[in-house]
Amino acid sequence: MNPRDLPLLAVFAALARNGSFTAAARELGFTKSMVSAQLRALEDRYGVRLVDRTTRSMHLTSVGLDVHAAAERMLAEARAVGEAVSAHRDQPRGHLTVGVPHGLVDTVVGVASALLRSHGGLSLEIVADDSMQDLVKQGLDVVVRMGTPRDSTYVMRKISETSVILAASPALALPLAARPSDLRSAPWIRYTPIQAGDRWTFAGPKGDKDVFRPNVRAAANTMHGFRALVLAGAGIGAIPEVHLAQELRHGKAIRICPGWERRRVSIFALLAGRPSLPHVDLFLRALRTALRTPSVDS
Repeated sequence: MNPRDLPLLAVFAALARNGSFTAAARELGFTKSMVSAQLRALEDRYGVRLVDRTTRSMHLTSVGLDVHAAAERMLAEARAVGEAVSAHRDQPRGHLTVGVPHGLVDTVVGVASALLRSHGGLSLEIVADDSMQDLVKQGLDVVVRMGTPRDSTYVMRKISETSVILAASPALALPLAARPSDLRSAPWIRYTPIQAGDRWTFAGPKGDKDVFRPNVRAAANTMHGFRALVLAGAGIGAIPEVHLAQELRHGKAIRICPGWERRRVSIFALLAGRPSLPHVDLFLRALRTALRTPSVDS
């Protein structure tokens, strides 16, 4: 039996249940001629007669009776597949393994923990790594990445976008400034993987440009270290707003020169293929919602 024959068997089963072409056509939303054509196609495929019919009646042949019983079992199994998928979609369950850069660990932990509390059938593993990860080799369901991945062979879904803002600890006690260059003499922090060069460029709220050489007093090569330096009051950092969302909301960090930003960064989810599993989709929807929540300084 070819799986492609299942639609033909569904038509035959409806015909057998209803006992007439008219009633079967009504159940299926077909015309009588369509039901008749599907039956002929099934009989021709296997070289047997399944139904004896006259102008007034029809009944199943002995082969037809056996095929009908088998067809109903197959259709029941097909419905069970659909019900199993619906159950996972309605109440997702399974093991979720997420690769995430260190700077987004807190956000992902918050999202994933809420899902674990709401869905008893879920389990979770977080793999924190700032480098590009091999989903298949490391057994990851999804990897969250800051910035557009280069030459990725994976399925990419853009889930959010964030501004690289100027932020500092309130303990730094900076003077008021209209534009970033007003603070060029204040202590600054460099994130070495991407903040190269001596002159930095910022974009203003009206499309203005501000280019200057900051007084870099500290540097870090990981986002975790860079963020820690900013919160400790070591200087001003140009940091993706999403990495400080909670601290900005609770006053542990303040935005410097609101309206000015270094650039905008997209946040992507990478998957090994499509379609993704229901529990992966659930996680991505929740993460997208969490990343959409603005800080009080925005």
